Amino acid sequence: MIKSLPFDSELFGYPVGKWDINQKWDESEFLKNSTRFQLIYIFSKGKLQIQDSSIQLVDTKITLQKEVGVTSNSDEVSQFPKKLNPKLETLAYESGIYSRFQTDTRLNSGEFKKLYKVWISEAINNQEVYITPNLEGMITLSFGNNEATIGLLAVAKEHKGMGWGRKLVEAAAYFAKEKGIGYLKVSTQEINFPAMRLYSSVGFKEIEKSFVYHYWNPNFS
Repeated sequence: MIKSLPFDSELFGYPVGKWDINQKWDESEFLKNSTRFQLIYIFSKGKLQIQDSSIQLVDTKITLQKEVGVTSNSDEVSQFPKKLNPKLETLAYESGIYSRFQTDTRLNSGEFKKLYKVWISEAINNQEVYITPNLEGMITLSFGNNEATIGLLAVAKEHKGMGWGRKLVEAAAYFAKEKGIGYLKVSTQEINFPAMRLYSSVGFKEIEKSFVYHYWNPNFS
């Protein structure tokens, strides 16, 4: 029922689990099986009826997709081939300001920064990071079978409102098209209104909504 997550557990320093709900929600049964975990992510296609305050809704995740149509090259966005630097690390944290790891105040041992630092470091290692000329913004992009996925997207605070986010997303479409990929996909938080407006403005459509809960075990020791 509850799957152990070794990577998250090692990174955070306590047992972390995950449960994808594909059957009727039984809260009492869940709580009986959760005792060996400090934190459990619960993913559900619908909203759950929750009684125990240790289980909290932390994200309404929206997945969007667009077909890659006619694109044009942007010489303002290029691949980042270097090592992690403080400016890029700051952008990675900026990309996650609406993340459930940031907004869940029970996670107060640096979980958010630990996770996002690993995320941007791995993206650099996999050559998935694209930047603007002076690191006004960055985007990460991974490629699969006829689908490219946007991971992190951020514009530095002092450069917001200047169109960099749109340029980065349009560049992602260009790089996908170059590889013969037909679709772009991205997941974001429903409360991330700036991102939702941006993706809508360039043709993304919602294809999936899911609800993410965190169970924080108050009796774990």
